[in-house]
Amino acid sequence: MHENLVQISFSNKLVNTNTQDHPYYVKNKGWCSVDPLQSEKRYRLPTTKLEIGDKCLVYQKGKLKKVKVTSVVQQEGSVKTYNLTLLKFGNSYFANGILVNNENPEYNKAETMKINNKKNSK
Repeated sequence: MHENLVQISFSNKLVNTNTQDHPYYVKNKGWCSVDPLQSEKRYRLPTTKLEIGDKCLVYQKGKLKKVKVTSVVQQEGSVKTYNLTLLKFGNSYFANGILVNNENPEYNKAETMKINNKKNSK
């Protein structure tokens, strides 16, 4: 069970609810979370602060597109959350279409390099 959840809304009307330390990939910032200190403490994953206006990557119709964070709202209560353990390729995946990470530090550097190389080749 987790407390300290946040509801993150995006400009394309998607809404994700997750823990404050859950990392999102943000254009020109890299991995970000609502609580970077907690991300570092729990997962040894350096992140910066996820903020309103940040541009995350969303997978739509076979393409990566940018989508803005429009709100970040604290949620009350406890909710059972899950970690994915058997991802086929690395630890980045799409949650409701938004690029996130499964908090495994041994893959984060390689995954970030792959994402940066892909977007720089366009």
